[in-house]
Amino acid sequence: MANYDQNFHLVETFFDDIATGKLTGDAIPKRGYDFFGLVGPWYTVGWKMAVTIEQAFGRKAVVDAFCDQRTLMPVYNAAVKKSRANLPLWDERLVAIFGAAPASTDGSSAPTR
Repeated sequence: MANYDQNFHLVETFFDDIATGKLTGDAIPKRGYDFFGLVGPWYTVGWKMAVTIEQAFGRKAVVDAFCDQRTLMPVYNAAVKKSRANLPLWDERLVAIFGAAPASTDGSSAPTR
């Protein structure tokens, strides 16, 4: 987990490259597979996102966010803001592109649908 911030930004750059068209076609899964490994970026970022959401909003919020992944980025961002943790946030542009706006982003309560 010592590399969480670095891994987070690797994943964020990957998503940004997809969103901006810098990465297309077969290059997308090829680069995405680079994030697997014993404890690669997919694992560390996903695990930390889950823990952060659970601590802020409870287990149901984690399950809901991972089941409807459009809400995953905004729910994670809201959890970071609520907990005031020193963790990176997803870029709001990526949240808008890949996600769905949560009901609440001020951290006052768990976003609901």
